Amino acid sequence: MRLRRLLITTTLMGWWNFITQTEKISPTLTQTNSHTGLYFDEIGQVLFYTTQWKIVSYADLKPAQLQWRQVKEHQMKSGEYCTKVKNETWYHLTDCHAFASYVRSKTKYVDQLKSIIAEYLPLQQPRTKRGT
Repeated sequence: MRLRRLLITTTLMGWWNFITQTEKISPTLTQTNSHTGLYFDEIGQVLFYTTQWKIVSYADLKPAQLQWRQVKEHQMKSGEYCTKVKNETWYHLTDCHAFASYVRSKTKYVDQLKSIIAEYLPLQQPRTKRGT
């Protein structure tokens, strides 16, 4: 018991000495002399135009189109499989009927979204090459 008290007291005194004798860290501040409070470096001239700008946006839809084709292909193959096994005795154990109606509703929803996106995109005008 005495040894334990001595050990705790010694540890506490050691930590107390360590904490009180360490140097306090003080930050150093360097003042910059500027009337504006900011430092400016001249890069070039800025010209302002009074015209209206059109917002041009671009979204690469090729990855989404590729994945959508894969989903449609999977839907088609699973539909073919379900029609192939429709007369089997274990057909009622599958999710073919529920899956087919679920996927049909989801693809219909995504097709509606595609048409909404198409409304926002301008019609692509055929481009002609100059100088030909």
